[in-house]
Amino acid sequence: MKKILLIFASIILFSCASTPETPVEEEPVKEEVQEKVSITEVRNKAYSAMEKALGIKANVAVKEDYADAEKMFNEAESLDASDPESAAKAALIYMDAETAFNSVYDKAFEKRENALKELEMAKEEIKAVEEEAEKTESGPEGGAE
Repeated sequence: MKKILLIFASIILFSCASTPETPVEEEPVKEEVQEKVSITEVRNKAYSAMEKALGIKANVAVKEDYADAEKMFNEAESLDASDPESAAKAALIYMDAETAFNSVYDKAFEKRENALKELEMAKEEIKAVEEEAEKTESGPEGGAE
């Protein structure tokens, strides 16, 4: 009777304690999904930086720098994202493009700010000249003769 109970207990233990499944097939899928998410994320960041630069007309203000950044972005776009090596290369190029677009934005923003300051100074100079002209027209005595 003890042998039957022992065999029965062994059968129950072995049937409940199955070997753990190895996630060998799941890990590459997770890595692939992670790579695609990463590529998508870095592409979106680069695209956002490009849109931000376009928002202040950086493509006009700093044409050459913008064209270089756009060339990088387009190069990354042309790579095959399904190939892991190409995807990794594309991700790096997208990151470089994002940095370039941010730099282009900063340069265009600085140019814009300088132009606005110069415009304001010119307006102040015009106002000062107009005030001086009014004083000259009214004469030094204030118009009394």
